[in-house]
Amino acid sequence: MHIAGNRKGFVWDLRGSGEEAHAYTNPKDGYVWGTAWHQVNGRLRLGINRPWGYSRLTISALHKRIQVPTGSRDSTGHFIFKHPVNGRIYPTNDDFLSYSANIASDKLLDEYQAWWQNSINLGNGKLGLGIGFTRSAHFDVDSGTVGTGNFAVNDIPFSLNYQVEEANTGIQLTSGINGTYEMERNFAEARAPYISNFQIPNYKNFEIGGYAIIEKDFKDLTLNGGIRFDRTKFIGDPLYLADPGMPQQRIVSSTSPGAMQQFAGFDNIYSGFSGSIGASYQLPGNNYAKLNISRRYRAPAINELTNNGLNIGSNAVQLVNIDLQAEHGYQFDLAYGYNGNNLSFEANGFYNHIDNFIFTNKTDSVSQGYPVYQFTSANVAVITGISGYLNIHPVAAKCLEIDNGFTYVYSHIPNTTDSTRHLTYIPAPHLTSDLKFRFNNGHNSTLSETFVKIGVQHSWAQNNIYRALHTEVPSSPYTLFSAGVGITFTNPKTGRALCSLYVNCTNLTNAAYADHLNIAQYFLSYNGQPVTVTRQNQGIYNMGRNISFKNDCSIWHYRKAGKLRKIRK
Repeated sequence: MHIAGNRKGFVWDLRGSGEEAHAYTNPKDGYVWGTAWHQVNGRLRLGINRPWGYSRLTISALHKRIQVPTGSRDSTGHFIFKHPVNGRIYPTNDDFLSYSANIASDKLLDEYQAWWQNSINLGNGKLGLGIGFTRSAHFDVDSGTVGTGNFAVNDIPFSLNYQVEEANTGIQLTSGINGTYEMERNFAEARAPYISNFQIPNYKNFEIGGYAIIEKDFKDLTLNGGIRFDRTKFIGDPLYLADPGMPQQRIVSSTSPGAMQQFAGFDNIYSGFSGSIGASYQLPGNNYAKLNISRRYRAPAINELTNNGLNIGSNAVQLVNIDLQAEHGYQFDLAYGYNGNNLSFEANGFYNHIDNFIFTNKTDSVSQGYPVYQFTSANVAVITGISGYLNIHPVAAKCLEIDNGFTYVYSHIPNTTDSTRHLTYIPAPHLTSDLKFRFNNGHNSTLSETFVKIGVQHSWAQNNIYRALHTEVPSSPYTLFSAGVGITFTNPKTGRALCSLYVNCTNLTNAAYADHLNIAQYFLSYNGQPVTVTRQNQGIYNMGRNISFKNDCSIWHYRKAGKLRKIRK
């Protein structure tokens, strides 16, 4: 649903939607237990537009429930429940086709946001001011009814910026500050016999940064540059448990007999500069070249600093590293391109050097039957790659358009062994091509913007992996085909759109494949006991053939004042 309008500068926009899906299927696994989900969300925006600028208030709410697959199977390879449901251990066909996501290990997310944005015209520039509030409540549900990992994160983001263009010099300047104040709190423990999973401690985080960006256009040359300074402060509370991992588990003080430290208190401060300088030059004959040099900075995230428990989304136990340092690095980008009447293309290459690169390193330990990963950092990591696109749009055949894109990324960690030479989870090289035909509908036709498209995506094998302890397994190449059609129905008298219908099919040939970044390919357990995946075909494959339908219908009418109003459903 979408309803929007504008009356004498007062604007409103109301949107609402709901989506749901049952378990998906593929040729290798059949129906994959634990892949259903549903969500509902709504957003309301109110604002005023005036000669001095504008002011807008946006409020939104989202409720989402996502099943999390565990890969739990019996000895014959059939999916089974992680916990018995009404005495049953096997999901039935009705379970697989159910749109309810509350009978498996799953995640609940309730998110509420409010954001107030303002823009005020000041001379040749604009002053922007924004402040908001968000609340995200997370529940990791272990049995379908009780949340065992429950916490809420509250944020107050803010921003202040000024944009101006000097009339005499043509220099454009944008400067400002932004940041957020964040506070996380764990909820009360689950009642026995359920055991709460405290994955991160209660903490506070204040981030603030100031920046300035400048740009100048010459005849054929555009120069731009920017600099930013960030400061991040984390304060975490200690947490102690008695009888950890038992139904009697409870939060206690540090002096209680048998108290185990789940989290140590900490007070970490990070700060650093980032910036870039770039140039774009227009060459003769619609050719151009671009160069950019940048310095990056990233403070560790809270889960990298304090994570200490089972993450059901990754089927692994992740351990804290409170001593992580901020990442620093340099990147060089060089691109050459062409924009012509019949085709356009661009080729880009980059080199990225990162100090203190943070990642999760698999250990040889097991906890609760799950593999244990430790957050760590590489002294130096290097990521290089090339990418490019080719778009063909013949002037003599305006109904035809061909899009092509290619990406290749290579990574390595210098001075390491063969099994730890590459970074984890680097995407495989892939090529995409899409062919689109647009039909030329006649004057006063009931159809417009009609098109048919077909596409192909090919991913090559990825063998440059972090092999130690089977952290990653090599991925196989695969090719996927897709197709789609779009039709817009119009009023032949006025030419206004009434309704649009889109049909799309992905993985048209129902190929069995596993994308290299598919974490579910490492989900495997037999009768509740996790097993280390050593070959890609042991885990869960991606979705098979999928057909989706979308419609966008509109109703137009004139109000008495003679103004046109559009209501979109």
